[in-house]
Amino acid sequence: AFLTTTKKHLKKLKGRKAILIIDYTHEPFFGKTENEWMHGYKSAPGSRGCYKFLSASIAVDDQRYFVYAKPVSLIDDEALELLRILAHMEQLRIKIQVALIDRGFARSSENIAVLKDCGIRYLGLYQKYRNIRKIIKDMKRKTVNRKFKVRGVPTRLVIGKGKKKVVWVFVTDMQLGEFEKYLKLYKKRWNIETGFRVHDEARIKTKSTDIRVRYFLFLAAMMLYNVWKSLRMKISFKRFVIRMALVSVVRNEKPT
Repeated sequence: AFLTTTKKHLKKLKGRKAILIIDYTHEPFFGKTENEWMHGYKSAPGSRGCYKFLSASIAVDDQRYFVYAKPVSLIDDEALELLRILAHMEQLRIKIQVALIDRGFARSSENIAVLKDCGIRYLGLYQKYRNIRKIIKDMKRKTVNRKFKVRGVPTRLVIGKGKKKVVWVFVTDMQLGEFEKYLKLYKKRWNIETGFRVHDEARIKTKSTDIRVRYFLFLAAMMLYNVWKSLRMKISFKRFVIRMALVSVVRNEKPT
């Protein structure tokens, strides 16, 4: 239902180029139950683990939409899930200008190979492994832009310094020239982070260990977010959700 509804809202974007932003979001769990959906990453103080959701968002001009979300189990194949996201984007008939990925995705040679095989340009933040730290230490210029391999898969390594001497490390298949262009493009990925913060305002908290319940509530909040974006309402998302709730209550009240 989420995919169908989203497709209807995105009809007006057919044929337009979009930035694809892929990320994980983690829901902390404080109970004692363990199952195949429970990851060891402790995303909040006192949590015993977390539930993990793979999400995809697109940015077209000033418009942002969630287009895909799926719970991730301990045995899921990340590269296969990436293929499913790309297949879904093809069904939506939205052309991908570039895929922005985080460290978790960029460190996988399989993910990079999938993007290359599908002809998708990408820009990913990369971990500062020992070999990367050595390159940074030996840098004679402010930037590095050279051929590189992630576990045998050819790519480009781009390193540069931002404000406050922060060192950024990217892997990409693009040559944009100045380092600032890579940084400016990658910062668009943070739009999904902002989207998640807004999205969380509509999330219904639950202690359920049933992944179907958690997935349903996760998608329901995403659908509300997409509707709010489609309507281009000038009120905040939180106020929009409150109004929707009030309308629902009024409609469900029986006349006395």
